[in-house]
Amino acid sequence: QLDVKASGNPFFKTVLELMYRELTTLGIVEFFIYLLHKYHNNFNFEMEVVFVDVHFMLFYTAVFNAIQSVLVRVVSARRTDRAWVQTEDIDIGHYVAIRKEFDRVDNELKRVEQELDHESEGVGRNDRNASSERPRLGVPLGERGQQQQQRQS
Repeated sequence: QLDVKASGNPFFKTVLELMYRELTTLGIVEFFIYLLHKYHNNFNFEMEVVFVDVHFMLFYTAVFNAIQSVLVRVVSARRTDRAWVQTEDIDIGHYVAIRKEFDRVDNELKRVEQELDHESEGVGRNDRNASSERPRLGVPLGERGQQQQQRQS
């Protein structure tokens, strides 16, 4: 069942493969120790005890490392997800602020255009010519635009 659960996630699949490899190594070493016990007459049991202790300590270290890796992965994934959500919220809030500012400037431009339309109606121009000749708010005028603005005044 672990293989099925780990198949969709490369990280957990790698950790599981390392665990299987370590268990295989442990089994092979223990098999050779068993063979030495069984068929070797002058086998040093004190060295075997030390060897088995060291080997199991290495195995337990590998298991601890695998568990720690999984925990670090889970904790970092949660923190990263939380940070992304906060970042997305900041971006949405920033977008809303920019959109509100755009709407405010757009409404201000419409108000200024309406004022200019009312002023140009008194001179006798139609709305289409007046709106195409007048400068937009916030756009710098070139030499030609400045001449047109002086003629309007």
